Amino acid sequence: MPHDRDVVVYDEYGPVRMLRTREWKYVHRHPDGPNELYDLARDPGERVNLVDDAVCAPIVVQMRARMQRWFARYADAALDGAHKRITGCGQLGRVPPVGDASSVFAADPIAPLALAPRSADLRI
Repeated sequence: MPHDRDVVVYDEYGPVRMLRTREWKYVHRHPDGPNELYDLARDPGERVNLVDDAVCAPIVVQMRARMQRWFARYADAALDGAHKRITGCGQLGRVPPVGDASSVFAADPIAPLALAPRSADLRI
C-alpha cells in the first residue's frame, strides 16, 4: 500500500470505523461486522461489497491493519466509541434522552426505533 498521502478519510461513528483511499473504502464494524470493502475505482457507487472475496483478502488485511494503526495513534481512549452501541439519535444534548438520559449509547439496540418518526409524520 502506498504512503498515507493517498488517504482521503479516516472516520468513526461509535463502533463503526472507516478508511477510504483513492481506490478503496474499508468499513469495520466492531465487534463482529458486517464489514465492507469497495473498489472505488471500479465501483464508485459502492454496490459490490468485496470484503468476503478471497482475491481481496490481502487488501482487507492491509486496510484493517492500517486503520487500526491510525486509530491507535490518534484516538482518545476516554472518548473512543469503538465498543459502544449507537442509537442513531445524534449527539449528546441534542436529542431526546435514551434510557436514563445519561448517554445516547443504547443498551437495547431496538429501543431507538421508538424515537424514529413514522413516514406519515415526515414533512418535506
